[in-house]
Amino acid sequence: MGCDSAHVYERAPGAARAPLGAYVRHTPETTPLYRVVQAHLETFLAERAEEGAFLPRFVERELRGYLACGILAHGFARVRCPACAEEKLVALSCKGRAICPSCTTRRMHDTAAHLVEDVGTQCTSFVSSGLRRGETRRSR
Repeated sequence: MGCDSAHVYERAPGAARAPLGAYVRHTPETTPLYRVVQAHLETFLAERAEEGAFLPRFVERELRGYLACGILAHGFARVRCPACAEEKLVALSCKGRAICPSCTTRRMHDTAAHLVEDVGTQCTSFVSSGLRRGETRRSR
């Protein structure tokens, strides 16, 4: 039973160009990186502690957050389509900046969209005029 609603859900007005497709939950627990981190994190941290070479707290926090990212047991939101009343569970993310491929990719896409949609529209004349003159950093 899928949602055939023609509604467009977007982060900001005009950001989405087409209706969203069917939601498929990302399953990080099936990836090789997740399996390696899950299997060896505690051993790795214990060995570092034995050697007196502790990891910075933010690194351990990133690794532990990655193991919880996208896992329904660690938190989720229930979303409901207003048109067809279909409900889905959407797992919460860690919003990490270093280890989690899902969150770093999302951050990269958000940054690229910001640069294209917001920053790019403000400074296109500056960039294009500099390129027309053939200027480079070294020639200034």
